[in-house]
Amino acid sequence: MYVVAGAGSGSALYRLLSKRGLGLATGIIHENDVDFHVARAVGSTVIGEKPFEEIGARAFLRATEIMEKIPCVVEADFPVGRLNRRNVELVQKAISQGKPVFSLRSREEARGLYGGNSSRQVYCRSLEELAQNLSALLERSEVCAH
Repeated sequence: MYVVAGAGSGSALYRLLSKRGLGLATGIIHENDVDFHVARAVGSTVIGEKPFEEIGARAFLRATEIMEKIPCVVEADFPVGRLNRRNVELVQKAISQGKPVFSLRSREEARGLYGGNSSRQVYCRSLEELAQNLSALLERSEVCAH
């Protein structure tokens, strides 16, 4: 499972996925972000970027390479700004590759970020709903097993 998060939006999600025994990778997260430290603590593969810097080409390439190998993506409701804008590109890439993308954003916010591609995401109003959707997907196939 690949998780796109930041600013604390992924911490509870990492714990949930870890407790369910799902391997995960996450990024791109600034090294001073609480999500960076929580993800590492639960054994995630973490793609990081230096604090207070825009996401660079090296981190973006590494995240893209790892995400391409993982068939399922979860987008936490991370705030988007100048420094982490490339995480939106990661989610766009996953959508364009036809991967299942589960989002904890509102449909309206996703529409503003992803335009027409936002209709291809699975929206979850809570971590509990996300867990139910992931369980249903895992029961149908091993698509997200990593």
